[in-house]
Amino acid sequence: MRGAELIVAPYATPIDDPWESFLSTRALENGVYFAACNHVGQEGEWRMSGKSMIISPAGKILVQAGGADDQIISWEIERDEVVRARRNFPLFRDRRPDVYGDIAAKPEDLLD
Repeated sequence: MRGAELIVAPYATPIDDPWESFLSTRALENGVYFAACNHVGQEGEWRMSGKSMIISPAGKILVQAGGADDQIISWEIERDEVVRARRNFPLFRDRRPDVYGDIAAKPEDLLD
């Protein structure tokens, strides 16, 4: 919303199935590179799925870690790719921040 070109998001989730789909969608709908870092390995009774990834602004997975061991991944991002993605898929044009109202309010403001 304020010009971000890269979103870095930490996760700790055992969810494996929709992981790639919903993160690719976040990158595409925001026209940003999306770097998702997910915990990997056993955490109590849960097995974390790993598969950290970096996704292009067009929603393409550029690099992805495995799901069994800690790994470091990297990718050289290109600012021109952000501009190109936003021109090809102009979602910002259709956003209506004036109607966000309560969903954009601070949680403590909703308690009144």
